[in-house]
Amino acid sequence: MADSDKIVGKVIAQPQVWVTDGDANGHYYGFDEVGSVGGSCTYVATLNDRFFYDGSVDVTTNANLITGDFTNGVAVAADDLIQHVCIRHTGVDDNGDVTDQDIHVTLDGGAPKAANDAIEINPNGSFIMTPYNLRVDKLLVCSDDDSNVIVEVVAIILDSSQIGG
Repeated sequence: MADSDKIVGKVIAQPQVWVTDGDANGHYYGFDEVGSVGGSCTYVATLNDRFFYDGSVDVTTNANLITGDFTNGVAVAADDLIQHVCIRHTGVDDNGDVTDQDIHVTLDGGAPKAANDAIEINPNGSFIMTPYNLRVDKLLVCSDDDSNVIVEVVAIILDSSQIGG
């Protein structure tokens, strides 16, 4: 792949921490309220990487986020390895109406809403990650109330068929 075949994401967030003492009472700590923390996430594709894009994934109950074909028409397999993924909550449902439902994402194949360690993405929010060889079948997603929520997904995936996987 050419050197220009890459995904670049930038993140800027105000640091916030919620600490609990093992009971229902928690404490919020905000840091440097006028400043921000910045970072970037860059992944340069290699020879066996394939690109995946779907601008309108209909998320409802616990299901694989990445299914179908790569942009080159080859089918995605369960044991393909995610090298970089961007998930954007579009803020709309399958009818194009505004939704306030969050989506939940897990990286271990567990049910997203039931998982204590699920990643929660608010409407119009996004999540960018460069995991270490996360299997496609382990990236599950669902909406808060099992309603239809539309998300956009961009990923670079190591095609296991190209490496004898």
